[in-house]
Amino acid sequence: MKSAGYLAAQPAGLQILVLSLFIMGGNILSSLSGMGIFFLIHGTGAQISNYPDMLRLLQFLTAAGTFFLPSMVAAWLFSDNVHKYLSLDKKISLKCVGIVFLNIVLISPSVTLLSWLNEQLVFPEWAAPLEAWMREHEEMAQSFTGTLINGGGISPFLSNLAVIALMAAVSEELLFRGVLQRIIGRWTNNPHAVIWIAAVIFSAFHLQFYGFVPRMVLGAYFGYLLLWSKSIWLPICAHFFNNAISVTLMSSEALNESDFVTGHLEESHLLPCLLIALTTGCLFFLLNRRLKSLGTTD
Repeated sequence: MKSAGYLAAQPAGLQILVLSLFIMGGNILSSLSGMGIFFLIHGTGAQISNYPDMLRLLQFLTAAGTFFLPSMVAAWLFSDNVHKYLSLDKKISLKCVGIVFLNIVLISPSVTLLSWLNEQLVFPEWAAPLEAWMREHEEMAQSFTGTLINGGGISPFLSNLAVIALMAAVSEELLFRGVLQRIIGRWTNNPHAVIWIAAVIFSAFHLQFYGFVPRMVLGAYFGYLLLWSKSIWLPICAHFFNNAISVTLMSSEALNESDFVTGHLEESHLLPCLLIALTTGCLFFLLNRRLKSLGTTD
């Protein structure tokens, strides 16, 4: 897909500014559109938290306006080929997809352990108001997710997979790995710096401090998948698998209260989780060596 590339030669700082304006504008417009649709259907006195289907619609529109559309417009302005700029032009093999799925399963115990460690961070006394705000925001995010998940039945489950897993994976990877890593890469030739800076921004964007570290690590892994494969489709698959597994586990009444799912580990479970994380981490490392070789030869 050929594009204009009007801002392709502009400094990276200007491109970041333009991208930020697109993100803010898209977020405001999509949020207002979603709430407008809700009020038209249910009236201005209704609470959207009582309507999971409308929450899913709002989530879909917000993802489209905040991540997907800004990514496409930015790629159109910053390059002369949207598909190449966003790394959409290279196919991936089913073998790579299968390895990535296994790796997401293998990294899950480490993510759980990192979530627990993240929650142990204590702010100094002078930052108590900031900590209170972060905890309040965290509780709101968990309540929002709980409303989406606790629908029961196959239809809400499939809707959650479409919105929380698929739409989030596609839109967020296009923005943070497809566009943002490209722009950061104009400041430094160090691919590790590019990946970790984008991962920090990716995690910070979600405004969930007590999940910051595991989300940053996952974001970095998605970035390395793009580096190895040169295709955005592989991090999209990894992001989808991660979110889909979470949706599936949280939708199960038998598993959703498990501390291995919530990340709120009991003291008696710390050692088993650590041993499992060390074992699966070794397998994760070995599989990624294989994946890296496939990404450079396929």
